[in-house]
Amino acid sequence: METQAPKTLESERRILGAQHAVLGQLLETIRKVATSVLASPSTILELVEQIAKLRDFLEVHLRDEEAFLVPVLRGLGAWGELRLQCLQEEHAHQRALMIVLSGDAARRAPEELARRTLVLCADLRADMELEQKELLGPAMIAEPLAARELPNA
Repeated sequence: METQAPKTLESERRILGAQHAVLGQLLETIRKVATSVLASPSTILELVEQIAKLRDFLEVHLRDEEAFLVPVLRGLGAWGELRLQCLQEEHAHQRALMIVLSGDAARRAPEELARRTLVLCADLRADMELEQKELLGPAMIAEPLAARELPNA
C-alpha cells in the first residue's frame, strides 16, 4: 500500500497556484466567448457551456482553498480571523454569482449574460491576484508556521 506524503503549506500553495493558473485560462476563454456574444448573440450556447465548466471547476477550487486556508488563517490571530471572514464573504459572493449566471442563462438576453459574465471574470481575476499576493505568497506566514505539517485529507 502506497503512503501519501504529508501535506505541507508549500505543497498546498503549489496546488492552489496551479488551480489559479487553470482558472485564469478558463477565465480568458470565457472572456473571449462573452466578447464574441456581444458581437454575435448566436454564439450564446458556447457561453452557456463555458459558464457551466467554470461553475464546476470554481466550486472544486473554492472547497480546496477553504480546506487549506481556513485552518491557516484561524492560526494567525486577529488578522487571520479578519482575512478569513473576507475570504468566506468573497467565496459566498462568487458562488451566488455563479448560481445567477448558470441558473438564469437560458432566460437572459445574450448580451446581458455576456456583460454579467465579463464582470464576473474581472472580479475573479482580481480576487485571484489578491489571494496569490496576500494569502498564497511566501510572505503570508512566518517561517515557523510555514514549516509545520498539515494533516492528510
